Amino acid sequence: LRARMTLGDYYYQRGDDPQALKIFQEVHARLPSIPKVNYYMSLLHLRAVDAKKALEAAEEEIKYNPSSESGYVAAGEAHLALGDYTKAERTFEKAIGVNTRAAASLAALATMKFRQGHLEPARELLIRAIKEDPNDPMLHYHQGKVYKAIGQTSLAIEEFQVYLKLAPEGKHKTEVDQLIQSLK
Repeated sequence: LRARMTLGDYYYQRGDDPQALKIFQEVHARLPSIPKVNYYMSLLHLRAVDAKKALEAAEEEIKYNPSSESGYVAAGEAHLALGDYTKAERTFEKAIGVNTRAAASLAALATMKFRQGHLEPARELLIRAIKEDPNDPMLHYHQGKVYKAIGQTSLAIEEFQVYLKLAPEGKHKTEVDQLIQSLK
């Protein structure tokens, strides 16, 4: 089953969602409590814009693996997709409570704060997340967006340049190149 989980993750990372979902569903049918199987299924449902199924899968992940932040992060994302910011915030905070050093949890809460216009808390959460996982290009991308929004142009450019260094062909490359040019 572990090999199937690795294969499912491979397809998920490549964006082959139908194949990834098929594999995770097969694993789930054999052992629904295996760590992260419901988490991945939740994320795939979110990509398919089915927030209710995503929330169900996330809640199942929490049920089977309550000491892992993964289910809480997925549930928070599902609550966001459903438009329930209060539940999303509480759920992200639970994820951080489970693992105070989890960059994904910190980044998810920061993204929510950014969407709500709470720029300073978003900035602080991203600083913590980057401290935990400095090689995650998306953390630098989001931090660049926050710095841009609060008018700290040089810091925004710096974060965007780090994103490009870490992900030279990343999905936001064109946008980041344009942002850097517009900020100069």
